Amino acid sequence: VSSGFSSRKLRKMAYVDDVTKGNNWNHFRSLVKRRIRKQSKTNYAFVVLGTDSYRIISDMVGHKRGSEMLQHIYTTLKDCCTKKEVLGRMYEDHFCMLLSYDTKENLEKRILEMDKKVRSYIPVTMLPLQKRVSWIILHST
Repeated sequence: VSSGFSSRKLRKMAYVDDVTKGNNWNHFRSLVKRRIRKQSKTNYAFVVLGTDSYRIISDMVGHKRGSEMLQHIYTTLKDCCTKKEVLGRMYEDHFCMLLSYDTKENLEKRILEMDKKVRSYIPVTMLPLQKRVSWIILHST
């Protein structure tokens, strides 16, 4: 590529979220396809987390603080994922995960634990925003 962009830079632009420095939606999708092909006997759930707080926090305390919240959420969720699982940021304050599970009860317990960790970052002065954290299990195998 002659414009000064190396293939590494182009790949980073295509697959890395500029705020969280983790997987963006495009990279998440490609990783999920590969993971499901390789681990066909594993039960997976496609889970989405939305906080609907990013714009409010950014408006109230600044864009930097809103970005820190997104970085914290991504790091928190990543720490909760195993090597077989995939995490990505879809857009704004919506994150997607491909989580493996043995029973739906254990999956729900894991999500509740993640939920506590994510909510713990929302500042005490903004407690009403904690009610805006929502989880959706879109599909489970």
